[in-house]
Amino acid sequence: MAKLHTFWAAKIRSSEHNNNRALVAASIGSYGAYLADGSEYSGNYRQNITLEKLKDFHRHRMQVPVEAGPDLLAFEIIPNKLEAQACVELLDEQNVKIPSWVCFRSVEGENAPSREGLME
Repeated sequence: MAKLHTFWAAKIRSSEHNNNRALVAASIGSYGAYLADGSEYSGNYRQNITLEKLKDFHRHRMQVPVEAGPDLLAFEIIPNKLEAQACVELLDEQNVKIPSWVCFRSVEGENAPSREGLME
């Protein structure tokens, strides 16, 4: 929550920010949505999926929105921790400075659809 407040405080102080200007968020979907097999709801991707494969997938999908210069970058709706890790590591590796978030669909308020705990 502190990072969110820091982001908004910086935006308000920024000479670029105009209270009448809407912020634009570029949205990047999950690997499961690309597969179109329903796995975006379960997080159960094929057995051969790895962190590196997920990073390669998101690297290509992230490039165009980042070059367009949105105010925010959203990875939505990520169904498992491995893919969330791939997104976060990729932002760091690519030195992306755009404020970003990873959005999960919650199961029972505590777990990702893959049944992995989100609080860990």
